[in-house]
Amino acid sequence: MQLSEKVIALGRQQYDETTTDDNRAVRDPVITAFGMAMQLAGYRPVMTQSGCMDLRPCPHCPAGKSSYSARYAKAGEEFWACPICTQVTKATQAAVSAVAAN
Repeated sequence: MQLSEKVIALGRQQYDETTTDDNRAVRDPVITAFGMAMQLAGYRPVMTQSGCMDLRPCPHCPAGKSSYSARYAKAGEEFWACPICTQVTKATQAAVSAVAAN
């Protein structure tokens, strides 16, 4: 499934409304806005033990295009979501274990 254009637009709007000169350098207009859209849709990022988002290369994007597919949780289930192709897929235990092993 893909995150709806309406929710992505809301994420972009929130990004624009909250970007300041002080935080502009640590934000990306695609990745940050998509993360905001995911949270607006009820998803919460899954963090690693070090406090970073759990990332992997996106299996839906052409090779090398996106290494920003992030793991999210919603309603007791986990998902991978890519800000480049906007695909949201249910996480399998094998995919989660493969990322954890690296």
